[in-house]
Amino acid sequence: MIESLGKTEQVVLALLANNLFGAELSIPDDVDWEAVYKECQQQTVLVHTYMSAKESGKVPDHILRDWEKKVISASAYHFQNFYTHHSVDSMMKEDSIPYVILKGCASARYYPKPIERQMGDVDFLVEKPHIQDADQIVRQHGYTPWDQEHICHIVYRNGINDLVMHFEPAGIPEGESGGIARKLLSDIMDNAEEISLEGMNMMVPSHFHHGLILLLHTSHHMLGEGIGLRHLCDWAVLVSTFSKGEFESLFESKLKELGIWTFASILTQTAVRYLKCPDPGWTEEISPDITEAMMLDIFTGGN
Repeated sequence: MIESLGKTEQVVLALLANNLFGAELSIPDDVDWEAVYKECQQQTVLVHTYMSAKESGKVPDHILRDWEKKVISASAYHFQNFYTHHSVDSMMKEDSIPYVILKGCASARYYPKPIERQMGDVDFLVEKPHIQDADQIVRQHGYTPWDQEHICHIVYRNGINDLVMHFEPAGIPEGESGGIARKLLSDIMDNAEEISLEGMNMMVPSHFHHGLILLLHTSHHMLGEGIGLRHLCDWAVLVSTFSKGEFESLFESKLKELGIWTFASILTQTAVRYLKCPDPGWTEEISPDITEAMMLDIFTGGN
């Protein structure tokens, strides 16, 4: 752990490391569990940390009961959210519209227990030639467009889950780098994969395209309102699925062309040092000062 982080932040990281990567880190006795609980809420990692906190046997009963109620409520919402992801699949296939899920369940698939990944809006990508048809299908299923324009998506509401239909992933930079990013994403539909989570089918990007979308999204957040622990967790569980050498083979040359290989290395080494993500062996050159600054920024920014 790092001295510049307080005990609350260190305990949150230990709980996540134990849950996501079986780190078996010890939890100290003198913990302000109310503060830990609130920080987990702030960072939207309440479900991931609950089991590790419970297994420690150190959480006061009244906090653990409140934590458990939140987890039960969140789990019910997550299942509903998974169903909404599946309903997008049904709607798009109804009219043979190619699509992929962005983040959400596309990220959840990499977690040890996908249902634990906390969810928000249901984001999906439809390429521009199909936007009008997709818009009609979504409206026919009871969704109403939110009267707010955005440069890369349309928001639809039905009172349960918001759908966010992208015609371009968020975070694509301007200028030459934007052109490179769009080129790298140009075959995203051709390489999409159908998966089943909790018995519900949906189309998700390939490992490479999902990783690129995460990096673009995270860098965009970092330059704006900041990133949270969930961004780091999403990246960590993706990286951990690759054996040594596989990640570099798939990502290195393309991310260097785009100019975000160093950013990917910083995120990865931060996850290795503070979440105990398995070390892929290609980020040792990233200094502790940089990863420390990243962690401080994450806890300052929240989710």
